[in-house]
This record gives sequence, structure tokens and C-alpha cells, in this order.
Amino acid sequence: MTLTRAASVYRAAGPTHPCAYPYVYSVAGHPGPRGTFDVNKWLVGGALSGLLGLALWTAYRAWMVVPIEVPTWAWLAMGLGSAMTILVGGGLMALIFYSSRKGYDEPPHKIDPPDGEG
Repeated sequence: MTLTRAASVYRAAGPTHPCAYPYVYSVAGHPGPRGTFDVNKWLVGGALSGLLGLALWTAYRAWMVVPIEVPTWAWLAMGLGSAMTILVGGGLMALIFYSSRKGYDEPPHKIDPPDGEG
């Protein structure tokens, strides 16, 4: 798409249409048809999986270096703390989605008084 064509698409579509921002398509590219092979996604996924594996291996090795006996109540407390953390995180994410869908995240609008008042 040429620059002139992109400008005409922007003017014709208006600022709310997805085609109004042609630079997004030039940077991110159009989504391909279903079933296409995207190498970048696989590279990022592989790199992140490798980092996760390295972190887990390091944590395991550090855990095994120190010989310590953990009592049952400590395992229970750790499990309950982890479960509560996940519940609080899920609740906060639900509140974010709720407020976004109900319009609470919209910017405030000034309400002008009627002509006869103030």
C-alpha cells in the first residue's frame, strides 16, 4: 500500500475504523489465514520455555543443596498462601474486565448546564 493510498484510506475510514491506522499493519503484518506457520511465535515460545526450564532447574538445584526438613504445617501454609494469591489475582482480573465492560474506565465527560441556568 502506498503512502497516498494509506492516507486516503485513513481519511475515508475515519479514526475509529481499524484501517485508520495503516502503520499498524505495516509493522505487525496482516494476520494470515488459519493454519499458517509463524516462525516468530515458535521462536518466542521456545525461548520462553527454555527460560522456564532453566529457572525450574536452578530452583531445584538450589533446593537440594540445603538439607532441611520441612514440617507438614509449613507445606500446608505454603499451599494455602499460594491458593489465596491465585484467588486474589483472579479476582482483580475479573474486576478489571467487569469495569471495562461496564464503562467505568471511560474518561469523564463535562455536563453543561441548561441555557437558562448558571
